[in-house]
Amino acid sequence: MRATVHGDTKYTPSQLVFAKDMILRTMMESNVELARQRREAAISQNNARENRSRVAHNYKKGEWVLILSRHFDPKLQLHPGPFKVLSYEQSSGTLYIQRKHYVEPINIRNARPYYGPKKRKSQLH
Repeated sequence: MRATVHGDTKYTPSQLVFAKDMILRTMMESNVELARQRREAAISQNNARENRSRVAHNYKKGEWVLILSRHFDPKLQLHPGPFKVLSYEQSSGTLYIQRKHYVEPINIRNARPYYGPKKRKSQLH
């Protein structure tokens, strides 16, 4: 493990810590600043890739949301809902929804806005 080249830094851990290659037993000079820059670039790239799939939406009280299904292939099952948003904490990304007879906190990563027809009070979950 100490001799495996890391994909982001392009150095082995032993090269960074001991300034020595563990397999060839040769001294080497590692550029720690370059490794840090490569690692930060990989983090930024991963964040950008992760954020591409997010739905940008500012939730408001009274809106309706669907809860994402937890199956491997979400196309195979409908999302539960819609549920009414009672409040939204933007700092933590938590929605409080009315689900049957109780209030449930849910993270916005697990919810999507509902744009279908509005439900009547008799149809609520």
